[in-house]
Amino acid sequence: DARKHQEMSPEDDGNLELMALSQIKLEDLSGAIESYSLAIEINPENGFYYKNRAFLHYKTGHPEKALKDALQAQKLGVQMNPALMEKLNK
Repeated sequence: DARKHQEMSPEDDGNLELMALSQIKLEDLSGAIESYSLAIEINPENGFYYKNRAFLHYKTGHPEKALKDALQAQKLGVQMNPALMEKLNK
């Protein structure tokens, strides 16, 4: 679904983020992860995409991926939730 959207507007990471937020509301977390991944491919300097994908990885039981994304978000200047970081660093 996100891939089809990217084919229609390959340069628009903002629309992919909107799609991810809609997928989260529908509890399609894996779809939201895919949408954020595609948005990151287009705009890898947007730390908020990494932050949001980190949280989704954490919620879907992938703490190692969550930590990697959280650290990248911080590297890009985005503040992470301290409680989440504490859980990921255990």
